[in-house]
Amino acid sequence: MTILSEGYVIKLTGSLFEKGSSQVLVNFANILRNYADRYRFAVVCGGGNTLRYWLDVLRSKSSVSEYSLDLLGIGFTRLNARILINLLYPNVYGQIPESIESALEAIYTTNKIVVLGGLSPGFSTNAVASFISRETGFSLINVTRAGGVYNKDPSQYKDSKKLKEIHIDDLIKILSREAEAAGNYPLFDMTSLNIIKKYRIPTYVISTNISDLEAILNGGSAGTRILFT
Repeated sequence: MTILSEGYVIKLTGSLFEKGSSQVLVNFANILRNYADRYRFAVVCGGGNTLRYWLDVLRSKSSVSEYSLDLLGIGFTRLNARILINLLYPNVYGQIPESIESALEAIYTTNKIVVLGGLSPGFSTNAVASFISRETGFSLINVTRAGGVYNKDPSQYKDSKKLKEIHIDDLIKILSREAEAAGNYPLFDMTSLNIIKKYRIPTYVISTNISDLEAILNGGSAGTRILFT
């Protein structure tokens, strides 16, 4: 078997695993299967709003530690990963890696799509995706509800504008004010941003519209591209 040389790491928003988004998730799975003979894929699944809701409840109604909440979040993302694995069958690596080492072993030894969730407390799924991109040399695609990076928070400002490109330093300035508690990681957390910056990882922030993903996989543009010069 010849291992494909090119690949992508895809960080998938957890919102695609929530009620009302099932067809979008199915469409994403179909796209990945269609391109599986051209690229290797590692897909890191996020937690989504349902997870965030319960984390907020537990913070306000219990004395549970952030460490314990992180463990809950990891389990939740792995459940999402299992859902996607079933949708990707038979083009998928059937096990969910629980460490960077096991994820890389699966990526390096198979052309199957590798799907995982969180790995360890305090290490966001964004950081997991960035780290795997660093180790593999694959480009990073962050699939988000927002669909890109905006000049200001689109949920608060109606006149916000999506940026086609943004320098990594400017992105760090925009996001450095966001909280990084369990389940509340912003578009990128600082760990992932520092990895992306240090290793100049080709990175795109796109929407959940499958046309965005297809555009990137076909060498085009979509969403926001992160610049380094």
